[in-house]
Formats: sequence, C-alpha cells, structure tokens
Amino acid sequence: MKLNTIYQGDCIKVLNDKIDEKSVDLIFADPPYNLSGNGLKWEGNKTGGDWYMINEEWDKMTAPEYMQFTRKWIGACHKVLKDNGSIYISCTYHNLAEIMIILKQFDFKINNVIVWQKTNAMPNMTKRVFTHSTEFVVWAIKGKKWIFNYEELKKINPETQKDGSLKQMRDVWALPLVQGKERLRGKDGRALHSTQKPEEMLKRYCFGPIFRERDDSSGCKKTREKLDWN
Repeated sequence: MKLNTIYQGDCIKVLNDKIDEKSVDLIFADPPYNLSGNGLKWEGNKTGGDWYMINEEWDKMTAPEYMQFTRKWIGACHKVLKDNGSIYISCTYHNLAEIMIILKQFDFKINNVIVWQKTNAMPNMTKRVFTHSTEFVVWAIKGKKWIFNYEELKKINPETQKDGSLKQMRDVWALPLVQGKERLRGKDGRALHSTQKPEEMLKRYCFGPIFRERDDSSGCKKTREKLDWN
C-alpha cells in the first residue's frame, strides 16, 4: 500500500489486492444504503435548495444481494484492520440491521451506535410517517486495546457543562446536513452526492480512535492540519 495515495476503484478489490493485512488503524465507510429506485425529488425547496434522491444502479440490490455485498466489504475491512483497529460505518435504519449482523459475524466489538441528529433535516414529503431526521454511525473495533482519545474529544465537544467546563462527548451528534461552500457540486449546480457527510463528523472520527498529539505520521494528523482543525 502506498501512503498518502487515493485508490479509485472497487473497494472490495482494492482492499483485497492492494492493502496489506493488518495495516490499517481506522476505516470510515459510507456504503450504499440501497434506497435507489423511486426517483424522489424536490425542486424549489426553500430550506436547502433543489433536492434529488440518489438513484443509481449500484444502489439497487435485492435483500440477499445486499447481505452478500455487505459481508464482502466488511470482510475485506476486517482483513486489513490492525488487531485494535476501528471502523466507523454510516447507515440509516434501512441498512443498520444488516451491518450489525455482519459485524458480529466477523467478531467485531460494537462500541457505540452514534445518532446523527440532522439539525436541518429535509421536511416530510409524504406526510405519512414521522419526519426522518436521523442517521446512524456504527463504531466497531477489531480485537482489544483499542485507542479512544477521551480527553481530546472533550476538548472539541461544542457542548459544555453549565459552568463552562469540558463535557464528555456523547453518542448523539447534532450536526447540519452539508450546505454552502462545504457542499461539492457539479457543473450543473447539483450536489455531486446526495449523502455527503459533514467535515465535523470526520473530525470526530479522527480525534476519537486515532489522533495523538505526538503522532506526526498519522493520516488523521495530516487531515487535521489540512482542514485547519487546530
């Protein structure tokens, strides 16, 4: 594996063919939610601009196909993670069950299911269910003696105690959907990906299980410096 290199391709093939076994400290995965097919869109939305639900062939699988796909990529992640490595997986209630089952089958220890509370969630279009305003992030670890930078997370926690002192980072994160300059858009002005995740979320992943003040070689340390997380 070449350091500081972006590999573009089938993630399962790249993990199996180009990444050394037990060489990775941290994985963040944002897999397909398997929700394509209904063509929902909302043009002229005043709260966040035009909205188009993702509708791609790679996001259309039967239930058995999705289970098989999930088992393959999580298995590949298990192979390359170090024995105390962490994996964060973004999901919704649609695919949370499959992810949890497969993680357990590979003997991962699930430390937290983080709730992402979207402070600017899209309004309810159908008016037949409660408004969907949350997603989930499963944090699981391989083996024992995982890294968790408790004090670092307290320092970056926007919430504080009543007296202004630092507060423990909880497993409910109130963060907005990506908008403005942070949102990546194509030449047509449309978002390049409908489920782009906030930088603040990435920041917490990096500070939690990996970042150490003296570890200048850490990929997350470089990410922190690049994004001015000082």
